[in-house]
Amino acid sequence: MAEGTNRHDLAWTKLRAEFDKLGKGKNSELARRLNKTEGWVSRKMNLKRALTFREFVDICKALNVDPGSLFESIAADKKEMTAEEALRKLIQEEIEKSQKKIQQ
Repeated sequence: MAEGTNRHDLAWTKLRAEFDKLGKGKNSELARRLNKTEGWVSRKMNLKRALTFREFVDICKALNVDPGSLFESIAADKKEMTAEEALRKLIQEEIEKSQKKIQQ
Protein backbone atom coordinates (compact mmCIF):
# COMPACT_ATOMS: atom_id res chain seq x y z
CA MET A 1 0.00 0.00 0.00
CA ALA A 2 1.38 3.41 -0.91
CA GLU A 3 2.60 5.60 1.90
CA GLY A 4 -0.16 7.93 3.08
CA THR A 5 -2.90 5.66 1.73
CA ASN A 6 -5.20 4.00 4.22
CA ARG A 7 -7.97 1.46 3.97
CA HIS A 8 -10.59 4.19 4.02
CA ASP A 9 -9.03 5.75 0.91
CA LEU A 10 -9.04 2.42 -0.90
CA ALA A 11 -12.66 1.66 0.01
CA TRP A 12 -13.67 5.15 -1.11
CA THR A 13 -11.78 4.80 -4.40
CA LYS A 14 -13.57 1.53 -5.16
CA LEU A 15 -16.97 3.02 -4.26
CA ARG A 16 -16.28 6.15 -6.29
CA ALA A 17 -15.45 3.97 -9.32
CA GLU A 18 -18.90 2.37 -9.06
CA PHE A 19 -20.50 5.81 -8.80
CA ASP A 20 -18.64 6.98 -11.91
CA LYS A 21 -20.02 4.01 -13.86
CA LEU A 22 -23.47 5.67 -13.66
CA GLY A 23 -22.13 8.11 -16.26
CA LYS A 24 -23.87 11.32 -17.25
CA GLY A 25 -26.51 12.32 -14.74
CA LYS A 26 -24.90 10.22 -12.00
CA ASN A 27 -25.72 12.75 -9.26
CA SER A 28 -29.40 12.78 -10.14
CA GLU A 29 -29.54 8.99 -10.46
CA LEU A 30 -27.89 8.38 -7.09
CA ALA A 31 -30.05 11.11 -5.52
CA ARG A 32 -33.15 9.32 -6.81
CA ARG A 33 -31.96 5.98 -5.45
CA LEU A 34 -31.19 7.47 -2.04
CA ASN A 35 -34.19 9.80 -1.92
CA LYS A 36 -31.81 12.73 -1.39
CA THR A 37 -31.18 15.97 -3.26
CA GLU A 38 -28.61 16.24 -6.03
CA GLY A 39 -26.81 18.84 -3.94
CA TRP A 40 -26.50 16.37 -1.04
CA VAL A 41 -25.08 13.73 -3.38
CA SER A 42 -22.66 16.19 -4.95
CA ARG A 43 -21.33 17.40 -1.59
CA LYS A 44 -20.94 13.86 -0.23
CA MET A 45 -19.45 12.29 -3.36
CA ASN A 46 -16.99 15.17 -3.80
CA LEU A 47 -16.08 14.92 -0.10
CA LYS A 48 -17.09 18.49 0.60
CA ARG A 49 -19.12 17.18 3.54
CA ALA A 50 -18.20 14.43 5.95
CA LEU A 51 -19.59 11.03 5.07
CA THR A 52 -20.82 8.94 7.98
CA PHE A 53 -20.35 5.20 8.00
CA ARG A 54 -24.14 4.79 7.68
CA GLU A 55 -24.18 7.05 4.61
CA PHE A 56 -21.27 5.07 3.15
CA VAL A 57 -23.26 1.86 3.57
CA ASP A 58 -26.42 3.46 2.11
CA ILE A 59 -24.48 4.67 -0.92
CA CYS A 60 -22.96 1.21 -1.37
CA LYS A 61 -26.40 -0.35 -1.36
CA ALA A 62 -27.77 2.26 -3.77
CA LEU A 63 -24.92 1.40 -6.14
CA ASN A 64 -25.52 -2.35 -5.68
CA VAL A 65 -22.15 -2.76 -3.99
CA ASP A 66 -21.79 -5.01 -0.97
CA PRO A 67 -20.02 -2.81 1.62
CA GLY A 68 -18.35 -5.90 3.06
CA SER A 69 -16.87 -6.76 -0.32
CA LEU A 70 -14.98 -3.46 -0.37
CA PHE A 71 -13.34 -4.30 2.92
CA GLU A 72 -12.76 -7.92 1.91
CA SER A 73 -10.93 -6.83 -1.23
CA ILE A 74 -8.82 -4.42 0.80
CA ALA A 75 -8.02 -7.17 3.30
CA ALA A 76 -7.15 -9.51 0.44
CA ASP A 77 -4.84 -6.88 -1.02
CA LYS A 78 -2.99 -6.65 2.27
CA LYS A 79 -3.28 -10.38 3.11
CA GLU A 80 -2.98 -9.51 6.75
CA MET A 81 -6.54 -8.84 7.93
CA THR A 82 -9.94 -10.36 7.53
CA ALA A 83 -12.75 -8.12 6.29
CA GLU A 84 -14.08 -7.95 9.83
CA GLU A 85 -10.70 -6.86 11.16
CA ALA A 86 -10.36 -4.22 8.43
CA LEU A 87 -13.82 -2.89 9.24
CA ARG A 88 -13.07 -2.81 12.97
CA LYS A 89 -9.82 -0.97 12.28
CA LEU A 90 -11.60 1.58 10.09
CA ILE A 91 -14.24 2.20 12.76
CA GLN A 92 -11.53 2.54 15.43
CA GLU A 93 -9.67 5.08 13.27
CA GLU A 94 -12.86 7.12 12.89
CA ILE A 95 -13.52 7.00 16.65
CA GLU A 96 -9.97 8.18 17.35
CA LYS A 97 -10.35 11.07 14.87
CA SER A 98 -13.60 12.11 16.57
CA GLN A 99 -12.01 11.95 20.01
CA LYS A 100 -9.10 14.13 18.86
CA LYS A 101 -11.53 16.71 17.49
CA ILE A 102 -13.43 16.75 20.79
CA GLN A 103 -10.21 17.24 22.77
CA GLN A 104 -9.16 20.22 20.66
